[in-house]
Amino acid sequence: MATAFDLLTSNYLQGYWNTNPQYTAPYLMEALFTPTKQQADNVKLINGQDLYPAPLDLTKEDSAALPVERGSLQTGTLPTYKFKNKLNLNEYDFKDLNNAIASNDENLVLTITKKLYDDQANLLLRARFTREYYAVQALLNGKLLLGNQLADFGYESFQNMKVAKAWTDDSSNPYDDISSVKDTASQKVGTALTRALMNSKTMYILMHNAALKNTIFSGTVSPQGSILTQPVVEQWFSAFLGLQVVVYDKGWNNNGTFEKFIPDGKIIFLPGTANDPVGQMNFVETPEESVPVSGTTVSVFDTGVSLSTSASSDPVTVKTIVDEKFVPTITVAKQVFILDVLASK
Repeated sequence: MATAFDLLTSNYLQGYWNTNPQYTAPYLMEALFTPTKQQADNVKLINGQDLYPAPLDLTKEDSAALPVERGSLQTGTLPTYKFKNKLNLNEYDFKDLNNAIASNDENLVLTITKKLYDDQANLLLRARFTREYYAVQALLNGKLLLGNQLADFGYESFQNMKVAKAWTDDSSNPYDDISSVKDTASQKVGTALTRALMNSKTMYILMHNAALKNTIFSGTVSPQGSILTQPVVEQWFSAFLGLQVVVYDKGWNNNGTFEKFIPDGKIIFLPGTANDPVGQMNFVETPEESVPVSGTTVSVFDTGVSLSTSASSDPVTVKTIVDEKFVPTITVAKQVFILDVLASK
């Protein structure tokens, strides 16, 4: 049996982070935001505005070519955001674990360390959760504001749209509203929207929308009466609107209230297919990586997250620190559209 110190410094659980599906399962936002790393503290931002297609001008033989308007290009820099937390394992923790070890119940010891004392995994999960939250907020709002640091991705006013009538209204028409979003994207920026992200409450609203039920069940007799299921709605989105629907219910505990990353009634429309990236997760090197400290072990996870472990002898303490500095950037910022299905025009 390993000692308590071995367990609490993860020697006994070495490789657990890399083999446990709970920690290695791909997150949606990790697929949409490709990780990259740099040393410079600020991240370069390039926002381009493409013009929608137009025909060439009619000219005569031997005439000079006529100039056309060029799409705009805005460049700048974005601040990176730093997040840092720690967990301490003290003498009381060692005492509890030693009591478990004395029972010679290895399964009990593993359960305790994985559920309670696996500080490295717990902190790395928090780090991933943080990045995912801010990636969604960037997509949803087109900007991030922390303190006096603003990252603005240059969304235009036409990228935030409202429905003609709230989808909870029996006279609303989701097909017309979504078609309007797709038409605006095509006419304003020349892009085809092919993916839609929403939470389960918004999906529930769709499943109970009168117009959608009448459209899907038109001319048929359903054994479920007028109740739509999520797969049926997703299939309808694909067949009639060319959209892949992703129901995304990640959220966080905000002072005792669960808040979803994507609020009820909001849909994020994206170009591309499947898990095509829409941006980058830009990491900056942390101090733990660049400045070696005697007696401290530093490992790097998820491209740019540093995890450092150090021990002190009086009192006996093992300190684990997770540090990350990042900012998401949206490479298709002009092609992201937001629809509020509960707020009418």
